[in-house]
Amino acid sequence: MASPALSFVTGPNATPTVTLALNPDDSNYVDAENFSLGAPVFEAAPDSVGGVDGFRTVSFTVVVRGSWSVAAAAMQNVARHLLQPRNWLMLSPSSPAKPMFLQTYRTQQEALAWDDADLGVWTLPVSLAADAYLLGDRVDLASHTVANAVSGTDMVQSVSGVKGDAPTPAVIWTPDVDAAEQVLIVGSTTQPAVVEAESMTLAFGTSLVSADTTFSNSGGVVTSAGGNTTQVSAPLPSNVTGGTYQLWLRLKKSSTSSVWSGSVSGITGFANDVLNFPTLGTTEFQMVNMGTVEIPERQVGYADPLAPALPTFTFSSTRTSGTGTLSVDYFVFIPVDDETTTAVVTVPSVTPTPPLVLDARQNQAYYAPSTGSPFIAAARASAIAGFTQDGALPSMVPGVTNYLTYLRLGAVPLTKTSVLNVSYWPRYLHLRPDAT
Repeated sequence: MASPALSFVTGPNATPTVTLALNPDDSNYVDAENFSLGAPVFEAAPDSVGGVDGFRTVSFTVVVRGSWSVAAAAMQNVARHLLQPRNWLMLSPSSPAKPMFLQTYRTQQEALAWDDADLGVWTLPVSLAADAYLLGDRVDLASHTVANAVSGTDMVQSVSGVKGDAPTPAVIWTPDVDAAEQVLIVGSTTQPAVVEAESMTLAFGTSLVSADTTFSNSGGVVTSAGGNTTQVSAPLPSNVTGGTYQLWLRLKKSSTSSVWSGSVSGITGFANDVLNFPTLGTTEFQMVNMGTVEIPERQVGYADPLAPALPTFTFSSTRTSGTGTLSVDYFVFIPVDDETTTAVVTVPSVTPTPPLVLDARQNQAYYAPSTGSPFIAAARASAIAGFTQDGALPSMVPGVTNYLTYLRLGAVPLTKTSVLNVSYWPRYLHLRPDAT
């Protein structure tokens, strides 16, 4: 098989600018026999968790034919590229396959060979450190609308058919953002599990709510026993199959001055820790993080997972001062294990300049000043002042269904939606057509 055509380019995009072509039909070309894409080095013990693929070494031989003046000019152009701290190499297999891109880094230089200079041939071995994976063309997914709900327009965007071989950072952007708000963004390959409050067993001063569209699925539970503990309980959802989860709760108070606290019991990891719910100057629903819990795996040895009776968890709440009621809409178990990315992003308090961009490639949130896509030329400058971020932003994982959970924290009604736009560059281990 012939060597792929190689070119140094300005970046990985559909119409890259070529700064140096190394093709067989040019005066500079790559010796096919000496081309090697190399392979990334796994930088951890074979059985370790969280190991990463490190650099690979790309090697080829630049051969220049022609007069000394032609060769000198060509070699100068080659040298300028090899001495760059970092560069982009475009690899084109054979038509009609699309090219792939590899970021390279300056490494040890080799000596120019003069053995055949009298024949007008100069050769230069090249070895470059490069990223572990090649990149294909950017993939832009269809826009998807989410809300703080568990039915209809809900909090999750599911993505299947992700191209590539390896997980790759996503770029998520939305025009829907408020000043000073917080958003929770979780990327997982396990679907969040929901328990609707109206489906739970009620006790001690609780009553059902129905036909109320401020609740997800138009139903929930109201508690009103001042000074006493109220409770609702339910089995764990059947799709909570084991691992680490954050338990989030959607609730609201009927009085801004009342003070409520709550706790969860019945699950290993929750030790009846009492959480004082935040005091907001609003009676709108809000999301509350009840904490992180470890759910045991339902498996013995290598046997198939079992389906035992699911443990029951209980939510207890107490009004410690004030008057009014506490409404509970739903509980959601969001996976946050080692293979999951979770981040809480706080937006600056100044007037927002959307779109809000959550860029996992840079692991940074920022505003891209444009009225549409952040990928257009006018939007390349980004505004990052005032953003804070706790955690890592999502990646896309090929071969499985990906779940992007997006919650706007604070006072957010169900009617307040967000349009998510997701893009990614597929990552490949080997050079091949990027249609897969």
